[in-house]
Parts: sequence; C-alpha cells; structure tokens
Amino acid sequence: FVCRGNVGRSQMAAAIFNQLTNSKYQVSSAGTKVISKEGESRHGQLLKDLEAAENVIIPLKQKGIDVSNNARTQLDPEMVKNADAIIVMAEPENIPDYLKQSGKMTYFEVADPKGTSLEEHRKVLSEIERFLVKFIKDSNL
Repeated sequence: FVCRGNVGRSQMAAAIFNQLTNSKYQVSSAGTKVISKEGESRHGQLLKDLEAAENVIIPLKQKGIDVSNNARTQLDPEMVKNADAIIVMAEPENIPDYLKQSGKMTYFEVADPKGTSLEEHRKVLSEIERFLVKFIKDSNL
C-alpha cells in the first residue's frame, strides 16, 4: 500500500487489509516522499513520534488495531519489484515512473487527510475500508 508520506492512507489501508484478511498475506506500506519539509529523510520514523499521526492512530485503535509503533517506509524500486500487487493512494504527480511502469499498480483515489480533523480521518478510513472490502471480494482473497 502506497501513499505520499506513509503516515495516513497507506498505514490505514495496510492495517485494515490485515484485519479483514486475518493477516493471511504479507502486507507492507510505504510512501513516495517520506521526507520532512526541509527534505530530510523520515524513513524509520515511528508514527507515535509524529504529532500528525495522532488522527491516524486513534480511529484505528478504536477498531482494535495499534499502529503507533509502525515505522514510516520510503518506497524504492526493489520493493516494487518484490511485490505481487500495489495499491496506490498517492496523487498522480507523486507516483514515481518505476511504479507507474511496473504493471502491478491499482490506483485508488482517496483524499489525503493530512492536516484535517479526527472526523475527516475517520471518513477517509471508512472510504479505504469500503474499497478494501470490494477489492478483497473482487480479487477472491
């Protein structure tokens, strides 16, 4: 699961997918730009150490999922090569060519909840969950 910063959408999607499939598959999440405003890498940063992740952690915790110790991961070509399928929720301009050209990408357009309220994060989480229920059914997973 891929989004831009690997804080919100991709973390939510990986967690919900694991819950819906009883962790039957090896799942990971990553971001296309896991960096600070200054351009420094944030690869490995734990969600619990990022104030912006609070509205991601809370609604998942209410569903019995704890992502607070999840680390942010920078997407790279090797990850794409090793994946069977990739669900991308990043804006098109943030998707690297090596991912676009992989043939493994399913694009899911969902708004980035960064900087929004807890209620907006809950709405995005519900939208991701609805998408994943349909994706799992359609893919016979």
